[in-house]
Parts: sequence; structure tokens; C-alpha cells
Amino acid sequence: MHSCGLLTIMLLADAVEMFSWQPKTFPSKGKGRYSYSSTLLRRNEQDINFFKGVSQFLYQGDIAMTAEQVRQRGRRAVTRDRRAKWSLPLPYYFDSNFPPQGRERVLEAMRYWSEKTCVTFREDRRQRGNVRIFQGSGCWSYVGRQYRLFSQPLSLDVSCTHHLFVVAHELAHALGLYHEHARSDRDRYISIDYSNTNANLTFAFNKEDSSTTDNLGTSYEYGSVMHYALDQFARDASRPVIYAKDRKYERSMGNRMRATFQDILQMNLLYNCNGW
Repeated sequence: MHSCGLLTIMLLADAVEMFSWQPKTFPSKGKGRYSYSSTLLRRNEQDINFFKGVSQFLYQGDIAMTAEQVRQRGRRAVTRDRRAKWSLPLPYYFDSNFPPQGRERVLEAMRYWSEKTCVTFREDRRQRGNVRIFQGSGCWSYVGRQYRLFSQPLSLDVSCTHHLFVVAHELAHALGLYHEHARSDRDRYISIDYSNTNANLTFAFNKEDSSTTDNLGTSYEYGSVMHYALDQFARDASRPVIYAKDRKYERSMGNRMRATFQDILQMNLLYNCNGW
């Protein structure tokens, strides 16, 4: 973990400059080998952050941490800290320069979570302890409420707001969910080929410790909107980094088309949404 880098992301959130977008290439089969296409691929928040140059400064590629969290290196699939849960509705506001089209996409993602769960949101710039949504470099958020921050940032640049469930993914982090692939029980369901991971991002595949992880009694979800794609941060994109032990679920990993039943169940359990 690069603690200095994480602190840099936090301290420069207001002043961070937009990086120029670079296309990600993906493999297409050639004669006996893989060749690479220059086709633009913007699948998810991790791809966007990698090519914005911020992935290695964020925990698991899109999570900001406080200085205390960096020191403790605390990691949870769903945060156990009850103080990190929001008193609903979650207060938020948009930076004045946040574009109108982006606002509509954020509000759409908020409506999605509100329609599927008991989670609600309220625009409130004045309340101490709110989420400030701004157009920073990449897509990232803290996980759960950070009581020591007067206003905690959630970064969504224009590339992030092209995808409804990239925005929903970052809102889920802000509400208290971590990544599915990092669950303490993940070794029963997936294996990680560390030899094929970007050398600067191996920490993105750390497994959580069962003493600090709360999976809320839910089963592992390959298709979770909180799960990495099978080739995320691959050195060689022609082969996976994450292997599903049940092969029929390989292609469901990295879904950003919709939240699954299990995603919605976890959110409902986290916020004690009885009757949902």
C-alpha cells in the first residue's frame, strides 16, 4: 500500500487536474498469438482510474482512505464500524462546476438505490458530515461515513458519469460497501493469478481478514456490481487475473450493467431495511 499516495489523493482532491483520456486496448485473436486493437474500452471505474493515473494511489483502485485508515490498513467487505453507517437520508451536494448531465446521472443512480432499498438521499450543502460530489480525476469514494471529515469527497469525472452503474458503484462505497472480490471467503470461489497483475497494483487484490469482514451472511456473487472484471489490471490482457472456480460464472465478473439481487440484499441488510 502506498500511504503517501493515498494521502496525496485526499489532500489534493480540491485541486486535482483532469488527465487526458487514453484508450485501453484489448486483445483480438490473430494467427497463433494475440494482437492488440486500439479500440477504446471504458468498462468500469477501474479502467478509467488506471488511465487517469490514479489507481495506484487509491486502495483497491477506487477507494480513498483517511490517514488513520492508512495506518490501520483496515479493510472490510461491508464496514463493521456502526459509526460509518449514515443516518438516512444521506446528505450530499454537487460542486458548483459539476456538469448538469453528470448530475442527472448521479440522481438516476440515487433513485435506483432508493427504489430497491430503504436508502434515501437529501441534497444539503450546510449539514456537517455530507458527501461532496465533484468532477475530479477518476471515479473514487471513501467507504461509509467518515466522521472526522466535515464534507467527504466523491469524485466522478465525465468518463465515470457515462455509466450509470459506475456511479452506483461509487455511491455503494460511500454507503459502506467494499469490493466483492476481496471478501474473506473469496478463495472458495475465485483464484488470483498474481503473476499477471500490474506490479504497482497487486495490493488491489488483497483478501480481507475474517476478523474485520462482515459479509452479512450473504453468498458470494460473481456478478456483483462491486466485483472486478476477470482481467482487471492484467499485464497480459489475453489471459485472466481472476479465475472463477465455477467456470460458468467467468463472464459475469465485472458487471456494470445492473446491481444484482445480492447487491441489493447487502445494502438492505446493512441499513436494516425490514420489509424490502
